[in-house]
Amino acid sequence: VLLVGASTTAVALWGFGNVCQKTVLDDLGPFTTVGFRCLIGLLIILPLLSQERIARQRSSRPSLKLLALISLLFAGGMVTQQASFASTTVTNGSFLITTTTVFTPLVAWLLHRLWPSPVIWMAIVGCLIGTFLMAGGQWSSVAIGDILCLISAMIYSVWFVVLGDAVVRHGRPILITVSQFLGAGLLCLATGLA
Repeated sequence: VLLVGASTTAVALWGFGNVCQKTVLDDLGPFTTVGFRCLIGLLIILPLLSQERIARQRSSRPSLKLLALISLLFAGGMVTQQASFASTTVTNGSFLITTTTVFTPLVAWLLHRLWPSPVIWMAIVGCLIGTFLMAGGQWSSVAIGDILCLISAMIYSVWFVVLGDAVVRHGRPILITVSQFLGAGLLCLATGLA
């Protein structure tokens, strides 16, 4: 019962969050919105950085180049997703962003030669069919926002693989997350305000 309740709550928050992502565009641009979201996330997770002190003795510090790459990928995925909501429905956007889960194994295959299982290939075909059906059975009906959602999902997939590699290699998940939120937040906010 607890698991069902928690799952239902998570799904509801996810859906409400997507509605908010669409409606915020009435007042703010994609870059400004993502900048504020990242800086709010930074403030929430920053206190946890002190908890990582113990891990520092057994881990290495990620390079600035790696942290910048993670921040850029994160910002790129978020801004593309945010911009997509200007010209797609919340339903389409929500579905298409979750295609990240099937693109990520493809990215892992391309970067690490980890061959996806047949189930992943079936999921990819299912996502393509779902995208086609959401467009009313015509590829010409696919909105620019739908395409941006797919691009965002692909960027997120690369981000997931790079982020996962960095956390496994360096063992500093909080430091990497703080750096990601700070880098993406400042970059996006500066771009949005400009």
